[in-house]
Amino acid sequence: METGGLLTWSPNENQFAVIATDGNQILVKDSASGELVTNFFISGRPYVIHFSPDGKYIANLSDFWIEVWSLESGGNIVNIDFDTLNPDESHYGIASGLAWRPDSTKLAFVYDYKVGILDLATKEVTNNPSRET
Repeated sequence: METGGLLTWSPNENQFAVIATDGNQILVKDSASGELVTNFFISGRPYVIHFSPDGKYIANLSDFWIEVWSLESGGNIVNIDFDTLNPDESHYGIASGLAWRPDSTKLAFVYDYKVGILDLATKEVTNNPSRET
């Protein structure tokens, strides 16, 4: 079972992703040979990387960013700075969780004690409830 973190398996187990030792790249490698398949340059200090359940995307949650890349095109499809989500509030750089919806259409993440839900179709955070009770 895939758990995410700074090392994560693809859903089909043919690839794995790991943060490079320099901390500014996600390296996607072939699980049989260990050879580099592709790499993505990331923003900020990474906390969690995770493949989407359909294996088409990989997401990175860092101290100030949520980013998503397409494994098919190699392109960055989402790059959101947390300061843009709540411009009237201070951002604390606290990011701690990342989870894909099972159909790979949405991505939930925790930042600054809030839960954001990113809709990949609109590229917008559509829900931002507080984690407080």
